[in-house]
Amino acid sequence: MFAGCLIIECDADGIPIYLNGVYTGKTPVNILCDLDPQEYIVTFFPPLADSKIRYLDKETYIDILNRSSQSCFIIPGDTTTVFMQWQPIMLELAHLEKDHRRTQWTLMGVAGLAILGFLGVWMSL
Repeated sequence: MFAGCLIIECDADGIPIYLNGVYTGKTPVNILCDLDPQEYIVTFFPPLADSKIRYLDKETYIDILNRSSQSCFIIPGDTTTVFMQWQPIMLELAHLEKDHRRTQWTLMGVAGLAILGFLGVWMSL
């Protein structure tokens, strides 16, 4: 069986790349050869996505995973190029993380006020 090659390009350098769930290296991944002719999934996240996105609700989590993955088919004796876009994903994750932290601080503030209120009532008895 003839092998094919894959070039993975990205709009940012130093981003981890996974090919069918296996860490391949950081962008830019110049060329991977000796790949069997078949479909491959290229993604920024490992199979068990890292803690950077675990806090997301299920729908947003799946959306981010889908948009950060591309499938490609390796053709024997040919070179396939995949262009990955990290910048839009990174900007959205930064925004979502900021909202998440703001929500955490708000919840801690509400919990703190409830505890102080309880202590105030308890001490006045």
